[in-house]
Amino acid sequence: MSPFRIVASSIVVAAALMQPTSAPAQSVFTPALQTKDNTFHCRVVNLNPGPANIAPCIHVIDATTGSDFTSSCPAIAPDGSADVTYSAAGTALVAYCEAVFSNNTQADNSRVTLFLSDSNSDAYAAVRGLRQGNSTGSTVLAGGLTASTTDKLACRVVNTAASSRTVSIDLVDDSGTVQETAGATSVSSKDSLLLASSTGGVSRRCVVTATSSSNAKDLRVSFYLLTATTATPPLDSYSALEGY
Repeated sequence: MSPFRIVASSIVVAAALMQPTSAPAQSVFTPALQTKDNTFHCRVVNLNPGPANIAPCIHVIDATTGSDFTSSCPAIAPDGSADVTYSAAGTALVAYCEAVFSNNTQADNSRVTLFLSDSNSDAYAAVRGLRQGNSTGSTVLAGGLTASTTDKLACRVVNTAASSRTVSIDLVDDSGTVQETAGATSVSSKDSLLLASSTGGVSRRCVVTATSSSNAKDLRVSFYLLTATTATPPLDSYSALEGY
């Protein structure tokens, strides 16, 4: 090989390495909530320094299929916010929020919230979104709740990873005894897994276990009260807690 070819090849390789590459889009995911008659809100607050707007793409996602219920990419001014909403309109639905930003900085300087609103436009059952789960180790924990005799408690796990994750869920009573369990289950990308208490009138906390600490950070866990459990499926989620 001639010296010219060696030098030319080196220049081509160096030039390729110096080519700018666009930063990958970064997503913030919330845990999931459920409602039958009310409205899902995914709200993004822009705390990035100005003067430029940001335009994250905000998705309200069906937690049982991974498909969008609705999405929009609104321009949000510094210190401003934007809402993307979807009404359950009489059908029991479960949804979570994904807000896709152009880079980590925009994502980390924004706040993403999923909440429900009733017919009076009052917000309830709010949960926050995270770019990366903040659990320690392979376990994600949610604090305790108590339900009346007509309601149940439910723990739902959303898999935000691009591939399936194997998880298990335990509902634990006040004495530390596991009362309900969903053993190791493969959850598809953007899908979710639910475990509810077998009866009403109980106190529980939720323990979710992944196969590794990195896989646990892909999960978003919500633990909430399910109202009107005589309906099939139960109608609404209240008093939502996040797992971490």
